[in-house]
Amino acid sequence: MKFKKESVLQIIDKAGFVFLFIFAASLTTSIFVNQVGYFGALITLFVKFLYQGSFEKKSTGLEKLFIALIAVELISAIISENSSQSFHNTFKRAILLPVIYLPSYYLHNERRFKRIFFTFLAVACVGMLIYLFFAYRHYIEQIYYRESKGPSPFQYVMTAGGLMSIVTIIMFGFLLQKNLGLKYKLLILVGITISVAGLFSSYTRAAWVGTAAGIIFLLILNRNWILIGVLGAIITVFFLAIQNRSTFINYDIVQGQEQFYYETDGRAYTATLFNGRVLIADYNKGILFGKIYDGEFEKLSVYETNSPAVSVNVYDSTAIVLLLNSQLLFLHVDSLGLSFRSSFITPGRVTSYSTQDSLMYLSEYEDGYSIVNILNPDEPRLLHSAKLDDQKKLTLSNVLVKDNIAYFTCPEIGLLIYDFSNMSSPKKLGEFKSDGDPNAMLLHNKILFLGDGKYGIRVLDVSNPGSPQLMNTIKLEGSVGGLRMQENMLWASDFGGNLYKIDVTDLLNPKLEKFAHVEGQITSFEVNQTELWMTNLKRSRFSSILDPYHSSNIERINQIKVGFKIFKDYPIFGIGNIDLNEIYKRYRESTDKYSYGHLHNNYLHMLAVLGILGFIVFISILVKTFFIHLKSYRQSEKNEFYRSVSSGVFAAFIGICVSGLFEYNFGDHEIVTLFWLLAGLNLSIQKLVRIQQ
Repeated sequence: MKFKKESVLQIIDKAGFVFLFIFAASLTTSIFVNQVGYFGALITLFVKFLYQGSFEKKSTGLEKLFIALIAVELISAIISENSSQSFHNTFKRAILLPVIYLPSYYLHNERRFKRIFFTFLAVACVGMLIYLFFAYRHYIEQIYYRESKGPSPFQYVMTAGGLMSIVTIIMFGFLLQKNLGLKYKLLILVGITISVAGLFSSYTRAAWVGTAAGIIFLLILNRNWILIGVLGAIITVFFLAIQNRSTFINYDIVQGQEQFYYETDGRAYTATLFNGRVLIADYNKGILFGKIYDGEFEKLSVYETNSPAVSVNVYDSTAIVLLLNSQLLFLHVDSLGLSFRSSFITPGRVTSYSTQDSLMYLSEYEDGYSIVNILNPDEPRLLHSAKLDDQKKLTLSNVLVKDNIAYFTCPEIGLLIYDFSNMSSPKKLGEFKSDGDPNAMLLHNKILFLGDGKYGIRVLDVSNPGSPQLMNTIKLEGSVGGLRMQENMLWASDFGGNLYKIDVTDLLNPKLEKFAHVEGQITSFEVNQTELWMTNLKRSRFSSILDPYHSSNIERINQIKVGFKIFKDYPIFGIGNIDLNEIYKRYRESTDKYSYGHLHNNYLHMLAVLGILGFIVFISILVKTFFIHLKSYRQSEKNEFYRSVSSGVFAAFIGICVSGLFEYNFGDHEIVTLFWLLAGLNLSIQKLVRIQQ
């Protein structure tokens, strides 16, 4: 009978190990399969306890802190303004805590440990190879230029970047193993090459910084001071060698030659000409005001703005400047320069605008649209603001208005057409469905040229707005950036720095010719009968890490302000573990049009949602986990394999914590799951080392 019971327990144990195997193998690729593996291993463990009639206690030293964290979360949920959601999120956090115990229960020997560990790394590398395939398509379709982020084939790109960061750090730990054979070193190098390529392809700066921190920590653990110095020198030289450039370029379109270019001090986003004067929206450097004299651009003055200037256009004698914070400036323009007339804070986050007569129509991303009367630029007035459809979530990326007919680009649908004869109650006329993420638009003689992302330029007959008809598609080398028309010549740019001129005399048989190519991105261009001028921007993604004017860095600074405001009002137990989107709108400044479901910082987010008590418990858990990893590293000094695993896992923990300064990765299910699994692996190493000794 005893033999039979032991046999059954062995079968149950093997079944649990199979589930743990599935769990580890799917950590980086499938959240559904990962859940099956996790709950399978957990339930099998409970079945084992029930069958043997006893509970095998495994202590991590974190139990009291786990209880304290759940207690704080429950109290916070009770007093939260959205208790049901807070309780739900508390359950989601608590249900993942047992992950830390699974390795100790199932990894009884080194053989099992290696199977789990190397399976995790191998499948992760396969997943990253698949990711690189999607990244290649991302690059070919110039989506990196448009969105400044990588693809999301398995999970959201920030999560993907975090997972690849962890895998890279762990494999780097093996590379530092002194007695590792050449064959295995080459294998590890291949894995690191794949993971680093995937990491760069994700475009996630928080993951990059976390990876650098983890690798530096690894080198410190191994006392590789020379490598640290070399790595520091390489990073320093790399950042010093990064060349960013912003230019204003003029072309003679008759001769097809560049006449001159002018390098700006900021980032030239748009330029416009007015009465022999040039106005350039130079982002952090405000508005450049100058003239073209003797074949050169001469800067006359600079109008400084309180937020980066992203566009400038002239309406009559008034320059309309759109700032990054969605504020509109109205400036008087004359031959001497620019002078302030008024400013206007828009209701939503402005993505573009179109003027008709004395009205300005604004597309405001998820906030809908607004109509502003600019007849008197000294006193612009908001006439109407609403969403196109209260039942559907629509994000409006661009707007063009002609004869009271408004054309909106919308990634969820494609193109929306509305009649605004009655401004307070616009009527939907028609739509053109597309998944190409259309943006640029140009209307010419009842023909709408629609820049439809990867598909190219859609030529639509909109003589009947209720039923737009696709006439043709003009394919460019990359995604369409901007469109302009000069007589029967359509000019177009793509996000790869290419400029095209297209003879559209015959719409069914257009003649395309590449006119010019510049390094970087063509941010805007204008054309007349003899000349073309463009703004061109070349900036490295790496330089944005230290760039105080980068839009996402500005957003993170705003999040810090909002986070401390929330903490000030809810200092003890926080506002509750809830989605912060609506809360954020209450606390943000009037010029901040972004809202977020979470704060992009682990520590500040915990402070806001769980108050000072929850924050202290969270930091205590991190400190205790740090010492778990440290103890494992010290105990595994005599076993080179365990030492490599332990040091890599330890460094990955550091990488996660550093990345958490710039992203709420503790809110990512996959990252948190891996966080606890890594801690569990190092606890398991402690047990296995004791057995060996």
